[in-house]
Amino acid sequence: YAYGFWVSAMSPILGGGKTILTPDVGPERIDYYFKKNPDAIFGSPAVIEMLHSHISEDTSLSNLKIFASGGDRLYPEMAERTIELLKQHGAHATLCNGYGLSEILGLVSTSVGQTYHPGTAGKIPAGVHVMMIDPETGEEVGFNRVGIICASGKHLLTRYYNLPELNKEKFKIV
Repeated sequence: YAYGFWVSAMSPILGGGKTILTPDVGPERIDYYFKKNPDAIFGSPAVIEMLHSHISEDTSLSNLKIFASGGDRLYPEMAERTIELLKQHGAHATLCNGYGLSEILGLVSTSVGQTYHPGTAGKIPAGVHVMMIDPETGEEVGFNRVGIICASGKHLLTRYYNLPELNKEKFKIV
């Protein structure tokens, strides 16, 4: 998953931090990683669920400052439970949610550094353009309407290599 790798591994390294890659993030390994005293965790709601189910009662998360969720929808109920769990383990962490896709290789929205608002995926950063379209008509839909997210920006994928027919089907020029 290129997006997840970039956000969770490369960004901290480029910012002068350290990254712990977790190729085997099974339930039996949760406490092992927390003993490394992370100050930031990037994980999907599936990782959050594992945290709820398998963290030891005496595990301290007092060093944790941010938990950034992505890769799937973070339901408000899960977010509230997670904020409480983090507090119970001594964390003074901000829970953030963002949106991006491996398919477009980039960030579309983020709430890192912002107040978390349940049910949202943050703000759209400078240089990213987003619109919602009706999947049947291809027309833009208004706020609070169901649609397909379309995003563009200089850092986002613009086409599949050597696949012109798939490009016509999947990419819309606006």
